[in-house]
Amino acid sequence: MKDKYRFIVIPGKGRLKLKTRKIKVNGREDLNVAKVRYNDLWYIFNIDTERILSQGVTWGRVLEQVKQL
Repeated sequence: MKDKYRFIVIPGKGRLKLKTRKIKVNGREDLNVAKVRYNDLWYIFNIDTERILSQGVTWGRVLEQVKQL
């Protein structure tokens, strides 16, 4: 997989340009999301809107939250 710099809006930090990796969640094509780890937290965010869909300390919990969407 290839990493790419994308913008993400993190509450309290603002709009940041971070090195992210695009992911697929359960093969769903309607979700255009990427993941990033920043300050010991995992984030999954929508690439188009730059908004966070899920965040947490462990990757497993963050992924499970997005799978329930």
